[in-house]
Amino acid sequence: DLLDMKAYFYTDINQFELTEGPVPEDMMAKAREYRNILIEKIVEFDDKLMEQYLEGKEIPVDELRATLRKGTVSSGIFPVMGGDSRGPITRKILDAVVDYLPSPMDVPPVEGINPKTKETVIRKPDENDPLAALVFKVVSDEHVGTLSYVRVYSGVLRPGTYVWNSTKNEMERVGRVLLIHAAHREETEELRAGEIGGLVGMKKSFTGDTLSDQAQPAILENIKFAEPVVSASIFPLTKQDSEKMADVLAKVQIEDPTIKVKVDAETSETIIMGMGQFHLQIWTERMASAMGLATRLGEPKVAYRESIAATVKMEGKFVRQSGGKGQYGHCWLRLEPQERGVGFEFVDEIKGGSIPREFIPAVRKGVEEAIQAGVVAGYPVVDVKVAVYDGSYHDVDSSEAAFKVAGALAFKDGQKAAQPYILEPIMKIEVMVPEQYLGEVTGLLNSKRAQIQGANERSGLQVIIADIPLSETFDFTSKLRASTSGRGSSYMEFSHYDRVPNSVVAQIVQNAK
Repeated sequence: DLLDMKAYFYTDINQFELTEGPVPEDMMAKAREYRNILIEKIVEFDDKLMEQYLEGKEIPVDELRATLRKGTVSSGIFPVMGGDSRGPITRKILDAVVDYLPSPMDVPPVEGINPKTKETVIRKPDENDPLAALVFKVVSDEHVGTLSYVRVYSGVLRPGTYVWNSTKNEMERVGRVLLIHAAHREETEELRAGEIGGLVGMKKSFTGDTLSDQAQPAILENIKFAEPVVSASIFPLTKQDSEKMADVLAKVQIEDPTIKVKVDAETSETIIMGMGQFHLQIWTERMASAMGLATRLGEPKVAYRESIAATVKMEGKFVRQSGGKGQYGHCWLRLEPQERGVGFEFVDEIKGGSIPREFIPAVRKGVEEAIQAGVVAGYPVVDVKVAVYDGSYHDVDSSEAAFKVAGALAFKDGQKAAQPYILEPIMKIEVMVPEQYLGEVTGLLNSKRAQIQGANERSGLQVIIADIPLSETFDFTSKLRASTSGRGSSYMEFSHYDRVPNSVVAQIVQNAK
């Protein structure tokens, strides 16, 4: 520790306490050199200390520590801890967290939205302010059931009270309130502003929901979860597993909102979807070890999407006459491409009553159903703006069902005319290899349609950073190991969706049939 000029020792990784001692003689010169550098950086954040330093005066450690904290809180300086990552050193790291990192009182007030007025509201880290708390994680606990982790931004949260879920507009009763220290749980009578704890018994509040005072509601930051990019069939291994699979998968979806589960209507297979092949494998292993459910995964499938490149106007008309009351729905839609990631947007531009107001939601519903299966390969359509701007109706024969069909027909025909194309998920990948394998690995990435973004050196290894289509990654790890004699490794995460090259489209369409 360069501030105190002390060294800390331990002889056993299971030792709880560190032994404090003087800096070893063979390290003293280096320690003094770096202490001077540290002090020079610290005094830049305080004019008074700077004067003392320039006058050659000894600065008290407490003042140095306080100024270091000020510099850290303002993101002007970043303390680095030394250690070997084993148990005892974590005590010094936790001490540094208390000494240098911002407390809730140092953080600016949080902003939210009043769901009733849509106005911005401010919640200060003050227990006298109205309650505002964010559920940031939900887990299934074998001892207490569903455990909701919550961070209280303002106000006080107490067991046995009722709170308002502003996100879902529902009242929720708080059961027990716990302080959580790793595996140790301690019941408490309240969580005050700035504290983190666990709530037991929450039935309607999940990750991303805001708990608040019903009289003064607020919705804090909405946590947006990425849509799954890969799917696979999941099969129970035994009859006992089959009986509990639905319940376990329901718990998994609560714990991890990026996991989705559905049942294929044609094959009756259960499909699990996630952010990558390894993501699904990790959950399969966790379900077996922690939840007692043994399963196996089928072949992974990529979650492609479809979009459009051109703006078009298209008519949708549904007319049926069969003796009695007929069906009549007629609308004009304008389809426009949106920026990547914006999603679907529906706009009502009807003027003059060409379509009665009560039928506009039906047109929207027809479009929303149509975008679930695009015209290229049957994948969902994204990043498109649809405006209904004209149409006609029949006083007797028009109905919501007819306008719903008309909206769907107009969208399908419009997508065909709007230069449709397929989007594929792109993963950001970092590949770490010894320098002698750099050429082979670069060639491997190129063969996988990867776009290399850069390379650097890290801990004696070459690190290649690239964007690679998810569909090309399923056998990448095995090929990487083979081409580097087992010395290469990689890490990847979802990055974005991008247009599929024309040379690959035909194969995707064929596989989708």
